[in-house]
Amino acid sequence: MKLRKPKIARHDVIADDCPKRLKAHLALIGGYNIYDEPAFRLVRAEKCVMRISIERPFFADDQDPANAIPMKEVAELIASGVPEREALAEGARISERNLRPLRTEVGETLFPKYPFRGIVIERWQPPGFYGTRAEWESIHVARFPFLGAYPQYGDYSMIGSKEGIDWPSLAFVTEVIRSYREMQKQQPENCYTRFLIRAHAIQKMAEKKERALEQFYHEHLTDEWTGRCGLLHRVSLAAGRYRDEVAKRAGITEHAGN
Repeated sequence: MKLRKPKIARHDVIADDCPKRLKAHLALIGGYNIYDEPAFRLVRAEKCVMRISIERPFFADDQDPANAIPMKEVAELIASGVPEREALAEGARISERNLRPLRTEVGETLFPKYPFRGIVIERWQPPGFYGTRAEWESIHVARFPFLGAYPQYGDYSMIGSKEGIDWPSLAFVTEVIRSYREMQKQQPENCYTRFLIRAHAIQKMAEKKERALEQFYHEHLTDEWTGRCGLLHRVSLAAGRYRDEVAKRAGITEHAGN
């Protein structure tokens, strides 16, 4: 069976490797949409992406957000004779300036569509399935103002999945689609409920990424230079003096330096 050439390009699947026999089977039992795309498709969950809105920071040319702990600058100040306390304070000021953007703008970025790995069976849904453009853009997720661009050409939604990396059999795919069609007859869905489900999924993924980033900074970068990269974990003379000072303030009398 020769597959039709779609009239549009979605760019929402990275390196699609679904076997042709499965694509032909899906086109045979499901048909095509108005853009000559198969009504059903099989994709790897980890290769699916979607566009969402996100705030992007912009920095000045002399700012370096990667230099969150300016150890080089602090070391140079100490070597030049600046008291350690003043050098550390200056390092904190440099760090704060490097991490403070000039402005932020809202733009679109690619985001994982599914928070798991495996094979997903999707069904194309027309724009009306997702409600009106106004309803779509009224949904806010975390700091994102909406769920990305409105799907004016419709979009694919998951109706079933399979664990593992192996592609499913024709019988498995056929049964999933049959069960989906039966469910549609018995339980018509509400588009606003689908909005909230999709928004909740994106929010959970975004919060997971934020927690991982916060944990990284907690372990490596701190204002008092006490993280893994901080003075409390270095072997330089300045680091030893800093540890002695911290121990002294804490009432520890034994040597805490190098």
